[in-house]
Amino acid sequence: MASRSGSENSSGTSKLRCNCCAIAPINMSLTKWNLGRRFTGCRNYQWVDGSTCARGLDFANVVADRMVEQKDINSNLADEIQHLNHVKEELIVKVELLKKRKQMLKKQLEEARVKNKKLEEKLSHVEEIMRKFICLGIVIISVLVIICLKKENIANKQFRLPLVL
Repeated sequence: MASRSGSENSSGTSKLRCNCCAIAPINMSLTKWNLGRRFTGCRNYQWVDGSTCARGLDFANVVADRMVEQKDINSNLADEIQHLNHVKEELIVKVELLKKRKQMLKKQLEEARVKNKKLEEKLSHVEEIMRKFICLGIVIISVLVIICLKKENIANKQFRLPLVL
């Protein structure tokens, strides 16, 4: 058993020595039946304070039950954290894929704009040529009409019948 006699350390608390002459530190019990009780930390320990009262035992039961509840909660939270980390990693991968797809679509859009601009220029050129051909066609048709009218006019003059009144 630890003896109560001993030397004082620099902080003013006495160091207990066990009967085996070893320094016996004061520890606190964390068991359900002796929760919070202090004892000397030698194998030949001695309780520093009295035995736990009924209320202390009830309190120990409540604390132990709450500790079990907290362990369950912590376990559930750890599982949820693990799940959320997995989901987070999946989302990071999806975001990276979407960024690459966005870049690819931007590139395709730019290529489509360049192609559209070239086609618009080509269309404008073709429309200009069509306008020229239409104008040329109108001129040719006008010339043909004039030629036809002149021929008809000449024909009418040659075969003109005298007017009788």
